[in-house]
Amino acid sequence: MNQVLIVGLFFIAAGIWAFHDRGVFNEFQSLSTNEVSFLTDPVIWLFVLGGVVFMLGTLGCLGALRENICMLKCFSIIMGLILLLEIGGGCAIYFYRAQIQAQFQKSLTDVTITDYRENADFQDLIDALQSGLSCCGVNSYEDWDNNIYFNCSGPANNPEACGVPFSCCIPDQASGVANTQCGYGVRSPEQQNTFHTKIYTTGCADMFTMWINRYLYYIAGIAGVIVLVELFGFCFAHSLVNDIKRQKARWAHR
Repeated sequence: MNQVLIVGLFFIAAGIWAFHDRGVFNEFQSLSTNEVSFLTDPVIWLFVLGGVVFMLGTLGCLGALRENICMLKCFSIIMGLILLLEIGGGCAIYFYRAQIQAQFQKSLTDVTITDYRENADFQDLIDALQSGLSCCGVNSYEDWDNNIYFNCSGPANNPEACGVPFSCCIPDQASGVANTQCGYGVRSPEQQNTFHTKIYTTGCADMFTMWINRYLYYIAGIAGVIVLVELFGFCFAHSLVNDIKRQKARWAHR
């Protein structure tokens, strides 16, 4: 349980450091503006994940040490709900994968493309995803036309107009240095015959699906181990509650 507490504190500390590095604590009013989106900000999800893990670790650790039935029951209930959500979510994804994939791609297009420049951490996440998967956009590189900065109908003095982010560019192995201007104007009519040699043209949704299929057994194995650990924690808490109740019943009959 101590390891769980440490992991939870690590996520919370990472979120605090990210907010401090962004300068949010210097301007608290930014929390109520578009600078912080609670759906697309990865730092917010760090806080949520860290808070849930820390809460579970606290309930389980203190409940076991103090033999507190209330804490152990709370831990068992929360862990049971998480297991049900994971199993139910997995079944729903399997049976409705086509509909979920279509809706997921639409949501990604609406969020990741339009909000690309709204948050530095979110922008870094998208760049890392595009570079790591060798992809561009959600469905294709044309998705970036939905962004006001890369739209082809943008201002003529905007060098990014009709372009894509630098993370869409095929890296130059010879130089080994990322060119942040490599995506400028690659979708313009003048470069229609050469853009495919400069940027990735496959969407990240297709590349992510290929990545999942390639490492499916590893992912399933890791997911299985996580579920088994959670199931063990649930059963351990439930068993400990019953043991405490039996011991208290013996004391009551003495």
